[in-house]
Amino acid sequence: VIDFQAANFWEQGERYDVVIDVVGTSPFREAVAIIADGGRYFLGNPRLGQVLRGMLENMRGRIKVMAQLAGEALEDLDLLKHRVAERSLKVVIDRLVPLEEVPQAHAYVESGAKKGVLVIEVSREEPSSQP
Repeated sequence: VIDFQAANFWEQGERYDVVIDVVGTSPFREAVAIIADGGRYFLGNPRLGQVLRGMLENMRGRIKVMAQLAGEALEDLDLLKHRVAERSLKVVIDRLVPLEEVPQAHAYVESGAKKGVLVIEVSREEPSSQP
């Protein structure tokens, strides 16, 4: 997992199978350039220009670009904001899942046995103190 605001992932010379931008703010051209052939680029809440560029990329066929808009009403988000501020929002966590076990977590969710939310644990590597 890379925070693209903290690191210019497109300048690191790496190739990725998947790039997921949950808020639709990654630099489109740079993100597409680092995705391996057959890879996927997911945009959450993309701008219209990103959707159109994604359609063009899909026609080229090298990668698959997928986009999804959040469908939450502003009233619902406002209610959540107030509930969080009041500390009255209760969240039921079914289980914590290490990032490496996401495929099994998907199977668990799809089984219908889930009784709350699954939280994906992403370990953070501490920066090296070596020069």
